[in-house]
Amino acid sequence: MLSYLLIAPFVLWLLVTLVAMAVICYIFLTLPAPERPVDGRRLVGEEVRFPTADGTRLAGTFVAASGRSQAPCIIFGHPFGADRHEAARTAAFLVEEGFHLFAFDFRGHGESPSDDGYRPERWVTWREREDLLAAVAYCAARPETAREAIGLFGLSRGANAALCGAGAHPAVRAVAAESAFSTRELLRWHVKKRAPIYVNFPWLWRHFPDPLFGLVTDLSLGTLRLFLRRRYLSVERAVASLNGRPCLFIYGERDSFIDPFVAQRLYAEANEPKALWVVPGARHNEGLAVAPEDYRERVTRFFRRHLEGPQC
Repeated sequence: MLSYLLIAPFVLWLLVTLVAMAVICYIFLTLPAPERPVDGRRLVGEEVRFPTADGTRLAGTFVAASGRSQAPCIIFGHPFGADRHEAARTAAFLVEEGFHLFAFDFRGHGESPSDDGYRPERWVTWREREDLLAAVAYCAARPETAREAIGLFGLSRGANAALCGAGAHPAVRAVAAESAFSTRELLRWHVKKRAPIYVNFPWLWRHFPDPLFGLVTDLSLGTLRLFLRRRYLSVERAVASLNGRPCLFIYGERDSFIDPFVAQRLYAEANEPKALWVVPGARHNEGLAVAPEDYRERVTRFFRRHLEGPQC
């Protein structure tokens, strides 16, 4: 009898852990991407194709700076489910401000194929990082930008890819990231928010210790990596190792996809120099739509400050 009493708590916690892991994995696989506005605008410029390290040829559009032949280049990373023409709505003002702009389709989006059967997800993987680095290599080899600094500008998952790839190429000097998120922290937040919908035991989620919850989240992500054969990247580790590259983090005050706590945690992981701007009244990826003049001024000033100085 005593042995059963000793084993019972362990069995109970094991059962609770397995239930929690099942819920975390389910939410990871089914969490919908946030809705995004679509206005039909297209980015007009030079249409190009460029190769990734594994030979996939991605589609891109290069737009030359207004009135300048030599200028720093901004590479735009679109959010999950969008394509490079998102830049026509979000980043085209940078051309008017004197920067070259290069936008591209991540594999499996827009006109970029996914030849090996890779299915894109809302979570950033090594594939998006390699696509981003291929875009950097392409711009670093163009005559207009070969001797110029490169800045990265991304939205949501595109911002995550920019943060994960920025430290891997010496030409990249600064990153502006709107609605970036840590996969681990965002998943934990959504699980706590949605778990009672799937397993209606409030006491379970209320009394689940936070350190244990973090451990279970990590175990779930490890299990998903194993069974899905995906390398999901740690955005928080990436921002902690950017080696002094400046970062501008932008979030919407009313973002229902990324909680302010998740945003603050990722910002805290980044080293200086860094800046955080929470756009009043904005939802996910709506910074420019809600505060167009302030958005344009802040992003332009950030890139001018960090890209137009002497190059190393």
